[in-house]
Amino acid sequence: MHRGGKCAWAHPAPYKRCKRLWSPRAWTSTLTLDKLCALKEHAIACHKLEELEIDGLTLELALVFPSGLSILLAIFQELGIQSMTLAGGALREGLVYGMLHLPVEQDIRQRTLLNLQRRYLLDGEQGQRVSTLADNFLHQLAQDWPLDHRCRELLHSAGFLHEIGPAIDFRNAPQHAAYLIRNSDLPSFTPAQKKLLAILVLNQSGALDLQSLNQQNAVPVLPAQRLCRLLRLAIIFASRRRDDTLPDSILRADGDTLHIQLPAGWPPIPCAQKRWSRKAVGRAMPIGHW
Repeated sequence: MHRGGKCAWAHPAPYKRCKRLWSPRAWTSTLTLDKLCALKEHAIACHKLEELEIDGLTLELALVFPSGLSILLAIFQELGIQSMTLAGGALREGLVYGMLHLPVEQDIRQRTLLNLQRRYLLDGEQGQRVSTLADNFLHQLAQDWPLDHRCRELLHSAGFLHEIGPAIDFRNAPQHAAYLIRNSDLPSFTPAQKKLLAILVLNQSGALDLQSLNQQNAVPVLPAQRLCRLLRLAIIFASRRRDDTLPDSILRADGDTLHIQLPAGWPPIPCAQKRWSRKAVGRAMPIGHW
């Protein structure tokens, strides 16, 4: 765990029990002191364990829930933790990785992405191209759409893996991509992050499935929708699979409306112009040229 306001990663049973309880309340997958205090006040108001009614809490768990909640509250207060996220593995996985003596720059998340690329024979250059372009768009919108580092990492991962679907079949590739991500072991990704990653690749093209974006709890709904739109934009711009065809674009946002400036004559070929549409991005999007 980290002090000083940083996020702590945990895999304790009390954490998972609390997470199971706050999920129906449409909270994010990150546990904060405010959420714990809200559960505490609700528990106190019930007066008796037998009367403790919280969605997802069985009578068996109700008997031990206050003690686990008290432990988590004490940990947050004593260590000065502001947020806690469920770890995808446990202490034993961390010890194994620590014994491998790998270079520091080879973090577990990046190694997970590279392993998936090799396993499913993905075009690594195209994945990096889409990820870099999506990150560039996110950077341009830093003032208008303030998305945190968690969003940046998930957007990078989605761009890296967006072409995993054709490993099963080119038809319905986004659905296959989502299936593979949901059912693969992804070290360093929490269950909530893996679910959002699957939803992002599912919505990389075609009609947007807003219901799936609303049901995930890795990040709030609005940032999730914006990540989806940035990923779709990056995939469209990088569709020719060449760095020299990427336009020097300027992107800005007015609320949820995106404005983009493109070089005169882009897209360079008619077929690319047919593929480019406001609908493909997800919402109305004025397009200008210079």
